[in-house]
Order: sequence, then structure tokens, then C-alpha cells
Amino acid sequence: MSGGLTPEKCPDCGGDLDFLEKNSFNGRVFREYWCAKCERTVTQEEGVALWQVLHDVNEAQRETVPAPAPPARETKRPWWKFWK
Repeated sequence: MSGGLTPEKCPDCGGDLDFLEKNSFNGRVFREYWCAKCERTVTQEEGVALWQVLHDVNEAQRETVPAPAPPARETKRPWWKFWK
């Protein structure tokens, strides 16, 4: 089953579906539903997980932006050189 809408009826028997679980650990969003009438699990893929999109954007920015240069260090003159 695929699509962005929550399924309400089982595709096999037409019974009501109960929400079981949402998984996004692999970078894609999967939702599982259970039909008590025919005892079937229906899985719906909803696309790329938001955390995966944000991670990919962050990685792309890291590759294109150079690392900032360390701040210039001020050299301090010893106290006895102030009288010159």
C-alpha cells in the first residue's frame, strides 16, 4: 500500500484498520496497520523521513562550506620591550 493518506479499510476484506507502529529508523517512514477481521498487517510507506532530509542537507553544507580559519593570535611583547 502506498500513498500519503491513512488507510481506513483493509484492502482485502474491507474491515477497519488499527494503527500499530511507525518506523523511520532507516530514513524512510513506514506505518503498520492491523486488520482484526482478516488478521492481516498492512504496511504503508510514506516517503523520506524528515530527520533524513535534514541530515542530508547538513552533510551537503559541511562539504561545500570551508572550515573557518582559526582566529589570529595576538603576539604579546615582553614587558621590557615597551621602553624602546
